Amino acid sequence: MHIDVVQLDDRIKQLKNNLIITAKRTGLNSPNTIACSQELDQLIILAIKGREILIPYQVN
Repeated sequence: MHIDVVQLDDRIKQLKNNLIITAKRTGLNSPNTIACSQELDQLIILAIKGREILIPYQVN
């Protein structure tokens, strides 16, 4: 599976903004806020794992 790091970072930024808006509108404990937060968590984990894979292959 190929992961475009730039697109992933853009999606994370978009979801962060969406999470803030959703939390303000519906509250921190609303199902919508929690679902958005969980989706964001999954993308952040994916980004971290992707960077862990890339780091050993970087040349100084």
